[in-house]
Amino acid sequence: MQYDILIKSARYFDGTADSDGSVRDIAIKDGNIAKVSQSPILQEAKEVIDADGKWVMPGFIDVHTHYDAEVMINPALDESLRHGVTTVFLGGCSLSMIYSDPDDCSDLFTRVEGFPREIILPVLQKEKTWKTPKEYISYLSGIGLGPNVSFFVGHSDIRVAGLGFERAVDASAELTAAETRKMTDMLKESLDAGALGMSFMMSKGDKIDGTRFRSLPLPSTFAKNPEYAAFNTVLREYGRVHQGAPNIYSPLKSMSWLFGQSMGLFRKNLKMTLIVLADVVGVPAAHMFSRFGARMANLFSGNFRWQFLPSVFTLYVDGMNFVNVEELPSGLDVIHEMSKKNRQKMVMEPLYRARFKEEIKQKAGPVTLWNRQFGDMIVVQCEDKSLEGKSFLQIANETGKHPVDAFLDLMGQYGEDIRWRQTVANQRPDVLKKLCNSSSSQIGFSDAGAHLRNICFYNLPLRMLKMVNDAQSDAKPFMSVGKAVWKLTGELADWFNIDAGRIREGDRADLIIVDPAKLDDRIYEYHEADFKGVSRIVNRNDETVPAVILNGKMAARNGQVESNVGQSCEFGRFLPVKG
Repeated sequence: MQYDILIKSARYFDGTADSDGSVRDIAIKDGNIAKVSQSPILQEAKEVIDADGKWVMPGFIDVHTHYDAEVMINPALDESLRHGVTTVFLGGCSLSMIYSDPDDCSDLFTRVEGFPREIILPVLQKEKTWKTPKEYISYLSGIGLGPNVSFFVGHSDIRVAGLGFERAVDASAELTAAETRKMTDMLKESLDAGALGMSFMMSKGDKIDGTRFRSLPLPSTFAKNPEYAAFNTVLREYGRVHQGAPNIYSPLKSMSWLFGQSMGLFRKNLKMTLIVLADVVGVPAAHMFSRFGARMANLFSGNFRWQFLPSVFTLYVDGMNFVNVEELPSGLDVIHEMSKKNRQKMVMEPLYRARFKEEIKQKAGPVTLWNRQFGDMIVVQCEDKSLEGKSFLQIANETGKHPVDAFLDLMGQYGEDIRWRQTVANQRPDVLKKLCNSSSSQIGFSDAGAHLRNICFYNLPLRMLKMVNDAQSDAKPFMSVGKAVWKLTGELADWFNIDAGRIREGDRADLIIVDPAKLDDRIYEYHEADFKGVSRIVNRNDETVPAVILNGKMAARNGQVESNVGQSCEFGRFLPVKG
């Protein structure tokens, strides 16, 4: 027998918690793992890969992307695929593109997720012919996916389709029993089609785009607890997942209710995963409360997880154009204004500046990701090169201005042509490692496909492997490589109940090769690449993943995606929930 691919002398991790990383040969035939052998496999193969000194493991699972828009434009999803991600989840944060009309989908998605409206709206108007989950799955199955895809159905999507957009964002609306039943029937239809569960958004910081309902919060935030509970009842019945975010403006009340919903006392528990577990710079104790709440929920028969980014969390912002700026009413006013020139004029008005200066002192909530410390906000790109590398506080001191005045002066002068960065979370290495190891942490929250100019974690799993590998090299291990692989693959697949995350004999051959010698600081470097005329932040540590194999076929080599990925349907597929 001739194998399709034979991987020789690899350190093999199969995606289970107790995988010890022993050296094996792995043979692939007809899309599956045909043989895993401690002894050399001598049969011939069409392609032989010498993996001596390298690691072989299941392809990574990214549980929190917003590729809902990009998958229609670039189904290869190469920015994730090239870094070893072979399964992605869509439809998070109440934002799926299943039931609503194209204009509604665009208004719900583009502003919240930092994806240019001028790119996605025409694509939606052209591509979106589906109205049901089954039709959506049929579409995904025919476009030549790179990674495998699973999805949540979004609450905002269902609410707009079920109630109409105007009623979905009417705070005074009292739903009828028939309206609630209509929406829960839509959820059941999605779950019957294989959806992971339903996604929600309780925090009113995310705003609607377009002109019809511009700057109102997402429809999901207008629901009351009985409506959320009705959906949760269905999710419990099906054993599916509630994915969402608590209300940061009323955190104790919101999170206590959510923890209670997850518990299984006198009823079936509810799988729940929320964003986000983080060591927030502005509120360093926030992660302790989050972990304590999760521990209590799980102690009382809950099934609760916090999604967690295993990396220092740095944001990049063009001017004031970012969702966190909208935490301030004055910041919301700027983003509400669609004209960039008018935005620049607004921030120079004395009354506006006085209001902004007062609001910047206030805290939006204990988990806000904008700590509003001008000494931490560093200019990275500007026409005036003398400003690059300086904080707004340093610029203020040099010019004799109040920091807010220095900041707003530059926003007025340059608008979105001044770019700055700020580290907002996970800057303490010891805390970061502790959170990685937490039993309530679920490795995720890359936000891949969203915030194209703001964040960049397409290689999120590799960042975690580097942290683990570095700690072992320094003789200060906090986690084994096998456990790290499991947390990035098998643990996620088991919890969400999908056919992924394993590479044992008979399993589908979705696997990657990682070169631990290339788990170096290039993982953190800043790069930009063109995406439909928009310069997006990307990762480019291509040598770290010498090979990505999907469905038994080579999909990427050293960061270069094969030319037929994104065109052929022989790579990724839709992954329904099992059973």
